[in-house]
Amino acid sequence: DDAMHLPADAEYESFVPCNKIIYLTPHTFLHHQLIRQLIGLNYREDMGYVVLDEVHCISNWSHDFYPEYLMLSYNLRQFVDKTGYRCFTATADYTVVRDIQAQLGIRSEDVISPIPLAQGSRKFSFIGCDSEKEMRAVAASRVSALSSQPGRRRALVFTKTADVSRALRDEVARHDERLAVDLYNAADALSYVHFAEGRSRVLIADADLGVGINLREVASTLHLGLPISKSQYVQEMGRAGRGDGRSQSTVVFLRRDAYPVSLRPVLRRTTPIEDLVALCATRGASSDPLDALSGAIGNIEPPAQFYRGILGIYHAIEQNLTQRGQVTFPADANEPFGQQTRRTMRYLYVLYRIGYLIAWYIVRTDGASRSMTFYVDAETDGRFRRSLAEINHLTATYLRDMGAQEATISAVRGSHSVEETIRYFVDWYYHQFLYHHREQLVEMQDFLETYEQRDDGVALQALGDYFSLSLLDVQHDVARATSLTIKDITLAFRSGLDAGMVESIARENERSYSAKLDYLLFGHALFALHRPDVSRLERVISALSEVEFDELLEHISVVYRECEERDRLRILNALCQRVNLKRVVDALYSRVDVDLVYCGILAWCANSRMGA
Repeated sequence: DDAMHLPADAEYESFVPCNKIIYLTPHTFLHHQLIRQLIGLNYREDMGYVVLDEVHCISNWSHDFYPEYLMLSYNLRQFVDKTGYRCFTATADYTVVRDIQAQLGIRSEDVISPIPLAQGSRKFSFIGCDSEKEMRAVAASRVSALSSQPGRRRALVFTKTADVSRALRDEVARHDERLAVDLYNAADALSYVHFAEGRSRVLIADADLGVGINLREVASTLHLGLPISKSQYVQEMGRAGRGDGRSQSTVVFLRRDAYPVSLRPVLRRTTPIEDLVALCATRGASSDPLDALSGAIGNIEPPAQFYRGILGIYHAIEQNLTQRGQVTFPADANEPFGQQTRRTMRYLYVLYRIGYLIAWYIVRTDGASRSMTFYVDAETDGRFRRSLAEINHLTATYLRDMGAQEATISAVRGSHSVEETIRYFVDWYYHQFLYHHREQLVEMQDFLETYEQRDDGVALQALGDYFSLSLLDVQHDVARATSLTIKDITLAFRSGLDAGMVESIARENERSYSAKLDYLLFGHALFALHRPDVSRLERVISALSEVEFDELLEHISVVYRECEERDRLRILNALCQRVNLKRVVDALYSRVDVDLVYCGILAWCANSRMGA
């Protein structure tokens, strides 16, 4: 009971801790006055432990891009270095654990996952639907059943938006108004309290409720729509089974083939990131594919707007920074204040990340006067500004650590201005960082479709493999795969690939793209899972070097032979983007029997010669 909760918007100039346990949020930890007090506590070694719950949120790879989370590791390492760490997460995969360890300088054993997937009895039901209307009907039927389950067992239903939650609740009410189903409202604590006390048996909520629920009576979860990643899915399904380890997870999702034509680019690996951002920006009515995509890439603005916003903050600091190191930004009266504050902090984080700022902190945010004041630290070794060479070096180092391509790193080093360095950072962010989250979204769709008809143990093992990879395992598997030639990889398809190695390759390829590793993943899905991910192969074909492409052309018939005619046509078209049709046909049909695609090519050639 000896605990204290620190509010986000208090004055901390005279703060004196007098409790054994102090709870605070990352946002509170950004307050300038509180940081000054914590420096004293750290110096006197008055802090026993720093405990970070849901530590995956501080990762650079966090899809939400919350700057207060991303700044947490800097402030801890800089000002709280005389204490131990305990970090808890159920969903940190290889990429995230690697990043957290590097940020905090901690051991792998300091990152604790309290809910091993292998424990207890977990059952899965993945239900693919052919329309969003069918999804709602199936989910409503399942919710009705869950509200009638025996004893004190309860269920959580996750949607992506409040509008979808209300629509599902209304659909359930049409079945039976007497069902004990409630709708979570973040502004009304009673909606959760009633569920916790057992007055309602089912609580329908958007994803914001997925973190921090710990009720032993929750036995089931249901996801209406595609979870944005395996990490989010495991985080939310882990809300059930806290009592006896037994739980039921149901996901009702839209099958890939049922996506409207206009939304199929969402799951196409070759879709440019700019096109995906534009899709999110122009969406109208709620649609699960777009809701999932927006959640995956963090609801961020288009790249040109992002770049202009960062430049605006950069120029404001250059022109208006006071001698006390403070700068005030006015807020637009036509936009929610909280939304503007978060976006301003996001821009400040980029300036910190490229090395222009040493750090930044909140002084005050005043919704009444609609102004935001921050302390920004730009001094280094007594100088007011880092030089451009220092900024470029720090930016290049960060991008290399995050797996950026050498061409990007070289461009940053040759930058002629801070504005140009910012532009390179924004380009990287959209083309590699958002690539990572798009990959996780597509992998989640693939997972559901692959294990829709398989037993619970197989699905559980696949999730366990995803989260149990060690850094050494991944590094070893990646080094082994990278040493293989295209021919070696093609031959390995037929003899079978080790499942653990495939998971290692998939995790590394989410972090930093490699066409050769991508080809290995395509072959495994085709031969082991009988799932031809042709958009992945199209990406491989466009990205291979000339030497690797020539080698692929010699062996592509092994893949081509396993595909249906629709997919064969897509592969042929992709190959023709690199070389002429005759060379492609010779490479394929010297080893593959004549088919409808071949006959179509002959007919097209004949018609072309005859002028038809």
